[in-house]
Order: sequence, then C-alpha cells, then structure tokens
Amino acid sequence: MAQDMFDNLVVLCPLLERLIMSICDGFTHLNVDAPNLQYFAFGGSFETVNLENILNLVEVDINFCNEDLRWILTALAIWSSFLIDCPVFRGSQFRVAF
Repeated sequence: MAQDMFDNLVVLCPLLERLIMSICDGFTHLNVDAPNLQYFAFGGSFETVNLENILNLVEVDINFCNEDLRWILTALAIWSSFLIDCPVFRGSQFRVAF
C-alpha cells in the first residue's frame, strides 16, 4: 500500500480504535489523525511519526526489532519527549521491545 493511500484510509475511518503497523517498507512518515484511537502499535522505522487528535489513546506498543542502534536511540528520544510532554498520556501504558 502506498503511503498516501494509508494516510487517506486513516482519515476516512474516524471510528478507528486500534491501529497496528508492522513491517511497513517504503513508509518514511507516519501520519495518524484518529479521534477514537485507543491502541496504537508499530514495528519498523519511520523518519517522523505525527499523531494528531488522539485524546482517547491509552495504550502504545513500539517494537524496534531489527533496527540499527542509532535509529532506536533517535526514536526513543523523540518518543520520550513527546510522551512526557503530552498530558493526554498520563496513566497510559507504553511498551517498548527490542
């Protein structure tokens, strides 16, 4: 699936509650705008992850398997600052796998 098709699919599914992204070759940017999203999981690498309108998100799984260490450290820095600064995530569950 092309990246723009995925972006359009997510936008056209406003009732989406669970999103699992795994082995997304060819995706460089992940854009998710999902007001009912409660669970988000992804495995793989993206240059940027843009999450908008995710006030119902309570659980996040991130799988860094098979990624190089430099990308993992960069991603952890980006995610940790995002999650710490966002009041929506207080009390939420986060899992990170290597």
